[in-house]
Formats: sequence, C-alpha cells, structure tokens
Amino acid sequence: MKDAEVPVAPFFALGVFMPIDFIQTVPPVILDGARYGTALLIMFLVHSARRTSRPVPILGVVAFLLIFSGGLSVLKSVVFDGNLFAPIVSLVSPLVAYLVVRTQVNHRWILLGFTFGCFLSALDILLQASGLPFLGTPSEYGFRHSGFSYSSTAVAPLLAVAICVALMPWVWEKRRTVLRIILVCVLLIALFLSQGRGGLAGLMAALAILAFIYLPRKPGLTIIATLVGGLAIVISGAAAALVDYISRTDIPGSSDITSGRANLNFAAWEAFWRAGVLGVDPAESHHYNPHMAPLSAALNIGPFGLIATSVVCILLLVVIFFAGRDFPIVLRMIAGIAFTVSLIEPNGFFVGFTGAVLVMICFANYRRNKSGSQQNEQWVGADMSV
Repeated sequence: MKDAEVPVAPFFALGVFMPIDFIQTVPPVILDGARYGTALLIMFLVHSARRTSRPVPILGVVAFLLIFSGGLSVLKSVVFDGNLFAPIVSLVSPLVAYLVVRTQVNHRWILLGFTFGCFLSALDILLQASGLPFLGTPSEYGFRHSGFSYSSTAVAPLLAVAICVALMPWVWEKRRTVLRIILVCVLLIALFLSQGRGGLAGLMAALAILAFIYLPRKPGLTIIATLVGGLAIVISGAAAALVDYISRTDIPGSSDITSGRANLNFAAWEAFWRAGVLGVDPAESHHYNPHMAPLSAALNIGPFGLIATSVVCILLLVVIFFAGRDFPIVLRMIAGIAFTVSLIEPNGFFVGFTGAVLVMICFANYRRNKSGSQQNEQWVGADMSV
C-alpha cells in the first residue's frame, strides 16, 4: 500500500496528539479520546484502502509479547484488587498501536506530527523556565520541567526522539534546513531544562549509533566532526556542566550517579524472586520502584513480563545492528533511544500508546540485510545526507 492511497492528515494529527498528555483546563480524557479516536479513524481508512503489504514477522512477535503482557496485567488485577483501568490501558495501547502501524502507511507523517507535538511541549517548557504563563505541568522540585507530559522523566525521551527526527532527513520531503535547525535547538534546550537523564542518555546513544553508521561510509567527515565537536564542548565548559547534569552532584540528597537507582533495582530484584507467578502482590508493589523496564514488568506480571520485555529489548538491538542497508538511520536511532531508556527508567517505551507506536514503527519497517530495490537505495542516499 502506498502512502498516497490514504489521507495523511489523520496520521499527522495522531503524531501531534501522541506526546501531549496534559494541558491545564483540558480534561485528560479528551486528550486520550483524541489519540484513540484518530487511531480508530486511521484503522478504518487503512482497512478501506487496497492492501498490498503484510506486516513483517518481527513486528508480530513484538506486538504479541506486549499485548499478552497487557492481558496478564488485566488477569492479575481481576485476581487481586479489581483495579482495571491501568491494566486495560496496557492491553489496549499495544493492540491499537499495532493496528495503526502494521501496514507501513504514512509512518513519516506520524513522526512529523510527533515532532511538532514535542515542539509545542518544548515551547511550554521554555515559557515556564522563563517565568511566563504556561499551559503544561508545573515543574517538579522547582527545576525539572515536564511540558505537556506528566513528568520530566516521561517528556525527556520523547524530546530525544523528536530531535533525531528533526536531525535526519528521512521524514522530510524537502530539506527544510532552517526549520529543522530551529526545531533541534528548541527541543535540545527543552531536553536540558527537563532534567530527564533518560532522555539525555537516549540521545547520546542515538548519536553514537549515527557516528557508528557514518564512520565507515564517511570516515574523514565523521572523525573531524567528532574532534571539533568534542573540543568545542570542552573549551566552552559544557563538558563540566554535562557531568554535573548526569551525576547531579550539585543536588542535595543525591547519593550517587544513579540517584539511588541501583539500590531500588536490587530491592526489586529480590522481591521478584520472592513473588508468585503473577509478580508481587499489588498491596506491596508501592514499596518498590525499579528503574529498569524488564524488572518493572517482572514485578508487575511475573516471569513472563521479565522474559517478554527482555526479548523486545534484544529485538531492538537486532533492529539497530542487523537491519538492511535500506533501513532508515533515524529508526535505528529511535530504537537506540528505546533500548537505552528501557534500561534506566521504570517502563521505557513499553507502557503507553505513544511509546508503543514509536517502537512498532521501528519494527514495522525492519528488513533483513539484503540488497534493496532502486527506490530503497534512493532512500539510503536521502537518509545519509543531512
């Protein structure tokens, strides 16, 4: 199925709604309704159009693992406490995400809309940090800004993804150099103001993947850019600021570079071994706050959650390193962000509709390392020229 066969406006609108969870005076249910309502419209449009492509097997595997995990979450809630809202969301989110992206239609427009939505969230962060009126979530602790997300931890990885989309040309029909530079600058400033280390770590991983890909193809340019950029960071003092940002040594009560994450993960791991088949009793789960997605899944739904989430993490590495030459670099970078965030944040991109869509777009476009068609080779060249 070609992108032109289906209207692009709903895909762009869905992308805009994806990173927007909270706006003052707007009930969250309206934003959720906008997301899922647009997704249902897309599913109808795609179903009505002539279908010529089938989902790739790796996407089906990932969708099954995430949907089945959501089903186990619902089962556990029925058995224990009967609180079904969050478990139903964990079941419906990957299912709807799969149905939206499985036919590979207009993924570029989803990512474009997503970048615009993140830009709006970034502008709100800049307004709040400047002391001006804003519409998003009030800052945490007086210095961590969340924009249109519920927390700085949630918004930072999304901003990192948007930076990659703006930086790489895959989604852009024209170069739009000035527009993309403005987007990158605003999103990058907002990322630092958010103080979300998961997003910063994900962005660093994505840039490392970019350098890894460019090095064998343009070694001279890559080495020169790395040396010049590194020297500029050191001379400007940004390196020292970055160390303080990551370690948070200037923040009272910060015990170590992990901000206590290591201790939290160790306690959660011990609790997992004592738990049952469906994980820790919900009455005790509030005692644990692991900062690793597979470990969170292990506590929530037991051994299957640990295995399923770990398998998805491994498949993200497969996408990064073993996808074909025609696979868009920006999707490798997004997969790198998703993998990194899953190792240092509670849920990564595996819980919630937005993360599920981003992850599944990566898997939906996966191809093995084979020589592509002339059209595919054309996209390789486009993706390599910033």
